[in-house]
Amino acid sequence: MPFPYDLLVPIAFATLAVIALIVLSAYLHSPARRGKQGEKTVSRVLRRNLLPGDCLIDDLCLADPDDRTRSTQIDHILVSTRGLFVIETKNLSQNYVEQGDEWFPVLRDGTLGDPIYSPVRQNLRHIRTVKRMTGARCYAVNLVVFVQGRPKDVHAPEVCSPEGLPARLVPAHPLSEAERDRIARILLQFKEHPPVGRREHIRNVRRRRRS
Repeated sequence: MPFPYDLLVPIAFATLAVIALIVLSAYLHSPARRGKQGEKTVSRVLRRNLLPGDCLIDDLCLADPDDRTRSTQIDHILVSTRGLFVIETKNLSQNYVEQGDEWFPVLRDGTLGDPIYSPVRQNLRHIRTVKRMTGARCYAVNLVVFVQGRPKDVHAPEVCSPEGLPARLVPAHPLSEAERDRIARILLQFKEHPPVGRREHIRNVRRRRRS
């Protein structure tokens, strides 16, 4: 019986289609993509609540001027006359229990999983870097937005959901227009000319995790 060569092309196309679907499914469900989608959600909320003259900067990489290996990636910075807001986005679905610097996910069976470092403490590092790089002496508001809803057992006042974010943008620590514009101008320069690239920042993070 002769080999059905006329079926090779359809079989090859079908195989490639299956592989493409597998790769696409893996990407759509990857933590990196979910994280980016979460950041876009929070950015849209922030943009809907901007005042005239406000400056919103998304996804900014900064580095310690004395040590480039101590770099940080900041999800959102809002510079407004209402204040300086540094915002970390988390697209996590579990409930968490706070224990000092560590947050433990509550698993389906009620036990605690492997901890993550407190996003609130993580964002404090971001704030220190922003203030150092801009020379800002004002108070910076620390906000951590859980895109899929605030974990019910997390009581840190810095944590909110996207729906609760606008209520946090209050002028409790206002800036003058001059100071707002000065800080925004510096941050926009860093956005245009990042002091550290994304790939270098990822290498720095991996190096710190190994140490």
